[in-house]
Amino acid sequence: MGDYDGTRVLNAPEKEIIGEMQVKGPAVFKEYYNRPEATKKEFTKDKWFKTRDTAEYVPSDGTDGYDGTFRILGRSNIDVIRYVPLFYFQ
Repeated sequence: MGDYDGTRVLNAPEKEIIGEMQVKGPAVFKEYYNRPEATKKEFTKDKWFKTRDTAEYVPSDGTDGYDGTFRILGRSNIDVIRYVPLFYFQ
């Protein structure tokens, strides 16, 4: 769990781990408009969005007051759903 002020890692591992970054929160969109299959594919059952970014968790030694950091290593899949934003003005 994290925000602009830091990261709190629940059940933080004691060693570095690498995996896919998933995000969840009020700032993450809920669904693809009129694309239920794409929404189902890109979200987990408990509503985490699969970013398709590979990230590494690096634990802290505790001296900085944080649990650790996440380092984004790059895209894990180049097949990204591309979209064109639609704006409606009245």
